[in-house]
Amino acid sequence: MPGLQRGFALPTIVIASIVMLAVMLAAIQAATSIILGLHTQYYSRLADEAAESGANYAAACMKANGMTTPWVTAGKQLAANTDCSGNVISGANTYIEQSTTTRTSFVVDNATSDSNVVRLSITGTTELLRSATGNVWRTYTQHLVSNVSMGSVVASYISSGGQESCGIISGQTWCWGLNTDGQLGNGTTTDSNVPVQVSRLTGGLAGKTDKMVAVGNWAACIVTTDNLIYCMGHNYVGQLGDGTATDRHVPTAVDMSTGLAGKTITDIAAGPDQTCVVASGDVYCWGGDEHGQLGINSTSTSLKPVLVQVIGASRSLPVTELSSTIYMPYTCAIANGAVYCWGDNTRGQLGDGTTTDKYVPTSVITTSGIGSRQAISIATGANYPATYPTYSSTANGMETGQSCAAMTDGTAFCWGANQYGQMGQGTTSLTPQTQPIQLGGALAGKKVIQVSTAMSTPCAMTDEVKIYCWGLNVFGSVGDGTTTDRYTPTPVVVQDPGLLGKTPIVLTSGGNRNCTIASNKAYCWGLNSDGQLGDGTYTNRSVPTEAKYLSRVQPIAYF
Repeated sequence: MPGLQRGFALPTIVIASIVMLAVMLAAIQAATSIILGLHTQYYSRLADEAAESGANYAAACMKANGMTTPWVTAGKQLAANTDCSGNVISGANTYIEQSTTTRTSFVVDNATSDSNVVRLSITGTTELLRSATGNVWRTYTQHLVSNVSMGSVVASYISSGGQESCGIISGQTWCWGLNTDGQLGNGTTTDSNVPVQVSRLTGGLAGKTDKMVAVGNWAACIVTTDNLIYCMGHNYVGQLGDGTATDRHVPTAVDMSTGLAGKTITDIAAGPDQTCVVASGDVYCWGGDEHGQLGINSTSTSLKPVLVQVIGASRSLPVTELSSTIYMPYTCAIANGAVYCWGDNTRGQLGDGTTTDKYVPTSVITTSGIGSRQAISIATGANYPATYPTYSSTANGMETGQSCAAMTDGTAFCWGANQYGQMGQGTTSLTPQTQPIQLGGALAGKKVIQVSTAMSTPCAMTDEVKIYCWGLNVFGSVGDGTTTDRYTPTPVVVQDPGLLGKTPIVLTSGGNRNCTIASNKAYCWGLNSDGQLGDGTYTNRSVPTEAKYLSRVQPIAYF
């Protein structure tokens, strides 16, 4: 019996051991499966993150290229080592992350558009490497379709010069148009009919937020929220204010040492060869001074900002608004509610009853109707006949220059040239109107809250949120659907697509064109020879047309 017991115990032990071994093997297999699953999940997630990186890179490329997909246009793929057109960048790393055992990458293959969404096809890849040889022994891929929503972001500040426009989008300035002197500020002299971002190099605009921009003839200046000024473009008489007469193709800091340092910049205006700012209620100007446009009682050019005489907070006449125009070197300002102008006065645009240039700010005549009224908006506009087509034999050879102001009681006044009916009185004349004359006609009984003037086409916006324009209309800049000159204020067309159902809030003008912001979109009308209306064409517009280049889009990638 004892022997039988030992014989029975041994098989039992063997069987139990086999069962335990089986359980252990099953547990090891399960653990190995779990580990392999975790590894697969981890490396697949790395591939997924690589694909998301590709989506974000593609969205950034779209934003920098007018919301187009340049790599698709070029028939190439987008990768970590390519530029936005799919061209391989010499020396760039092909991989997003790389170690001795893993590396990740992405490829953006294609893009399709559907309404306001661009769908991107992206492949993210994780490769496992043998540490000894560096050879790939396993690959994980993830395919991602990313939708890029193009929500509209309207420029917060817009300025138009002769053949160039700039807008501030999300705190950064974009410009388009003529760039012969580097006035687009992107480091080149290449023209662009689509917006290009102004360079934000270290030592310049890097890390700063822009709040104002002013465009002159061949130069532009930007004011940042820390109240510094940066200018770019033509600098032959120092209109960039950096102490030199050297052209700049990227934004260059204005020399603030002559009194501007530490002051708050609240307005900026650019003329053909001069720039002026309102700084803590005083006015500083720099650049050309052949007509006294610097307001310092001389005709001496200044390469640095100089303090304008007569008006300003330091003289108990704080300035709240400035206006300059691109083809005639003069400036008007609102100082303590009164209107002052200085500089070129060829067509009586200074409003002081003469056609004599003034080298310091001079008050417009108040005996003709303005009286003691207080101004709330000032506008200047001018042109040389050479910029017009052959149009009027009697007007050719004569400069145009006119100024307008809106008052707190809702009245509006204009003065200066009247070749094309800019005075809004129903007549034309080659004799300048050298003192303010009140606007009537369709504006009678209405409250004007803002004025603006293109080259020879003034406009006014009323509190009923309607826009009226008059004057030269050969390019359609009156906005009434015709190209017939209008000698009295004429309502701008409201239609769909256009301003129908929209509320204009800002009125602005450039060279032979007028613009408004309404319901978070920009609309322009008039001359479009260089694409300056921003609607993607070179066709003049005689009614308000959405200015897509005066708005940008903020791409938002979602997965």
